[in-house]
Amino acid sequence: MGGRSSLCISIGARDAGQQDAELQVHRPGAARCLHKDACLLSKALQEGLLSFKSIPGIGGIVACGIICELGDLRRFNSIKHLAGYVGLAPGIHQSGDNQKSTGITMRAHRLMRSYFIEASWQAIRTDPIMQAYYRRHLGKNVKSIIIKVARKLLNRTLAVIKTETPYAIGVIE
Repeated sequence: MGGRSSLCISIGARDAGQQDAELQVHRPGAARCLHKDACLLSKALQEGLLSFKSIPGIGGIVACGIICELGDLRRFNSIKHLAGYVGLAPGIHQSGDNQKSTGITMRAHRLMRSYFIEASWQAIRTDPIMQAYYRRHLGKNVKSIIIKVARKLLNRTLAVIKTETPYAIGVIE
């Protein structure tokens, strides 16, 4: 395959007699999974995969994509660095005293941005706190609201990985 980096990840789907799921994505930097016996993961990646899957909206395929494309999230110093890399940070144009905000920046990892935006649509369906955050901003452009939810989901994802604790879905009283 000359120069392509690949990572082998196995996703266990053992519901009602199903076999282990196989994920094969044939593009550079994406996950390639053959069989459970052939896949070797480090302990940190296995724990990271389980931590990702505890977050509402992030399933097995998105978790594999995040691990393959971003690697270890602990390498990012802050949420600002991660959001800038993923593309969920606002773009700013400055010249002297003038400053203009331009929405999300286009210089980013587009695949990761789409992963988090799609995951945020699922998160507002399953997590009551995310749903309340989405409803609080209703009345504005729906696409800009979902970007805010995706940024919040990215923030929580980084917190789950750095603290090494599974995500707990919050309850609003």
